[in-house]
Amino acid sequence: MNSASASRPDASQSGDSATTEGNRAEGFQKVKAEIALAPMGGNVPMPWGKESVQLYFGEVPIGDTFEPIIIRKGFVRQLLLGGKIGAQGNRAYFEVCTHPKLLELARKKAPAIPAKS
Repeated sequence: MNSASASRPDASQSGDSATTEGNRAEGFQKVKAEIALAPMGGNVPMPWGKESVQLYFGEVPIGDTFEPIIIRKGFVRQLLLGGKIGAQGNRAYFEVCTHPKLLELARKKAPAIPAKS
């Protein structure tokens, strides 16, 4: 490692939230360009109570079949003293959801997914 790279931490280490936020949003846009995703909202039980969430439903090719994929847009929360979960912040993140009940719900509620060309 040269001294220039050692003295320049990446955005996640330096706390440059604008850069890391942009990277997350850019990554999600790349996924949306490759997979047809339909937005779907709903109230979902979370560790801190029910919350209105933004989900994106699509299908990805796995072998000879298509399997459902659900991506949730969430916002970072504070972890308070005593292990309590605090208020929602404004830094977004995206996660792939795998809970069977959520996958079943998405199959029932999601609009027809347009094919990517």
